[in-house]
Amino acid sequence: GEAKIFDSSPKRWRTVAALCLDVASLMEVSLATATVFSGNSYFVVGVASRANVMKNFGFLAASASRAKLNQSLSLKGNLADFTAKAGSQSIAASLMGTSLGISLSFLMGHDAGYFPFALLGLVAIHQGCLFQSLSAVPLSYFDKQRLVLALEAVHLDSGSPLSPEQVADKERFFPLLNDEDVYEWL
Repeated sequence: GEAKIFDSSPKRWRTVAALCLDVASLMEVSLATATVFSGNSYFVVGVASRANVMKNFGFLAASASRAKLNQSLSLKGNLADFTAKAGSQSIAASLMGTSLGISLSFLMGHDAGYFPFALLGLVAIHQGCLFQSLSAVPLSYFDKQRLVLALEAVHLDSGSPLSPEQVADKERFFPLLNDEDVYEWL
């Protein structure tokens, strides 16, 4: 049911979280340019407030979905150790991203007008890497979509079920491509 929304679709919610964080960052960076063109402080405060709410929702959805994804990847009952290692990799990636951002700002000459365009490129890289990483995570349980993929393979193919890794390759989890209504018969 709805009480287990993050547990049943962690890949979809991790993608939603990343989209929220990226859009909020774009809104914040765009404020630097908007402030120059708009003397309206209410506009700036309104956009900054919306970006802050969106970021907080993104952090909440990311941490909730990350827990289920980490559980799927910790195969030997080592969830705490796995989470610690994933956290340290996240910190390292964040430090590299900060370094890249500082380097890009020096290359662009500190002109705030270029920042949204540079961030768009980084957002595209972030979303592409997230998609690739989530595609590689095999979940060991069924939701409607994964069950249908497994059943179709048994019915249409040679009769052998798909492994969790094979289901992960076929799974669609981008938030705007929600086809769960197709599986209502389940």
